[in-house]
Amino acid sequence: MFSILNNATRLMKLTFPRNNGPQATLLINELIADEQLSSDFTFTLQVLSDDAEIALKDVQGRMVCVELIRDDHSTRYFNGYCFEFSLQKIDNGTAVYQMVLKPWLALLRLRTDFYIFHNQTLAEITKEVFLDYGTASFDIKIRDGDHKRTFTAQYDESDYNFLHRHWEEHGLHYWYEHTASGHRLMLSDYSMTAEPIDGNPAIPLHHDGGSNEFDKISNWQPQRSIVSGKVSYSSFDFKSPTPVMVTDTSTHKQGDVHKIEVYRYHGLYGYKDSAMGALIAKRRMEQIDASGKTFTATSDSRYIKPGRWFRLTKDSLSQSFQGSTTEYEFLILRATHTARNNLLNSEGGEAYYSNTFTCLRRNVRWRPPVGFNSQVVKVQGVDTATVVGPAGEEIYTDKHGRIKIQFHWDRMGQHDEKSSCWVRVMTPWADKNFGMISLPRIGTEVVIQYLQGNPDRPLVVGQLYNQRHMPP
Repeated sequence: MFSILNNATRLMKLTFPRNNGPQATLLINELIADEQLSSDFTFTLQVLSDDAEIALKDVQGRMVCVELIRDDHSTRYFNGYCFEFSLQKIDNGTAVYQMVLKPWLALLRLRTDFYIFHNQTLAEITKEVFLDYGTASFDIKIRDGDHKRTFTAQYDESDYNFLHRHWEEHGLHYWYEHTASGHRLMLSDYSMTAEPIDGNPAIPLHHDGGSNEFDKISNWQPQRSIVSGKVSYSSFDFKSPTPVMVTDTSTHKQGDVHKIEVYRYHGLYGYKDSAMGALIAKRRMEQIDASGKTFTATSDSRYIKPGRWFRLTKDSLSQSFQGSTTEYEFLILRATHTARNNLLNSEGGEAYYSNTFTCLRRNVRWRPPVGFNSQVVKVQGVDTATVVGPAGEEIYTDKHGRIKIQFHWDRMGQHDEKSSCWVRVMTPWADKNFGMISLPRIGTEVVIQYLQGNPDRPLVVGQLYNQRHMPP
């Protein structure tokens, strides 16, 4: 069967970029590719072979690339790692396999950890996590500032969830750039600097779908949704013990609907001052605003790719819609591609490609909402820890009566003053220059509660006897 097939004449071609695939010939017959900003892509491939006994382990974990030939003979790549490989059936002597490709980032779902990051920016934390994955390929561009975080705890969660919840909190989004030899994660906080699609950024709209012209949009559906119109936050810092309130409002006009407010208490130490709080509120409002008006479309353009923008034109590429240029430039948020080589068609049917996609105006800043691809970590109950400090000291504290601790779950701490941030200690009586104080000594076991369940906000609420420190 395969002797008469020429990969060069097909719409799609399958390769193993590292030349480590099985000895048997594999031809791609069908591709269903789902890709979205700030999410894993999933490429499901139907693959054919004349060998029904390919060892599954010879394909699992390998980098695979699908080359999709465009009408101008350029190539769109779909590159990923084979996370699943299975034999589906044998059809007239042809073995039909299914292959599922995902990004290297999906590997971060497989490791769960407890870990503390000290005095690092989010970019530095991200790079440190990625260092443990030899497959990582990435680029980070943050414009809005990335302050150092005194104490950031990964608490009984996957590397994937840990990074995503912090990226979403910081308003970072990502997409992938694919080549014949790999795929690269692009992490950014500014969607409006996106690159245009490959080739000519203009894609014509044919409402009737009657044109035989390739690379056109045949169905265009704008959609508006009512969204919250105001975001307010408050936070508290014991070093400046007055709640700080910040607010940001939507730019959407929503008819008779008033600006409905989302109010959140950002917790203790949520932000240091009103300027930082205003930036957080602005991010949340941008997240909400981006969902207020979106567009869905059907097309046969093989240039559609999330993270890139295109310009919508009329039936002729030379005609634009009335209005500003940017008004008809759209950032692609999600796309689902369907492509077939039709190798199993005994009558030699033609190859096929189409896609559906979602986009929004390019001049609207897109950020993933909090919880878009993560779950908030809330620590239920309390922990215990051991008080630590410099060698030779009995009490180690600062002017606020705070101490350092070593969590029992912390495998990397050295039981010294670098094991944690300064942690406040609850006392029965605290007032201006008087009250009651009982500072835990180094080596004492203490009870830890987390403010609002946040693992980044430990508080000492009590002390305990144990076998090493027995009661009098």
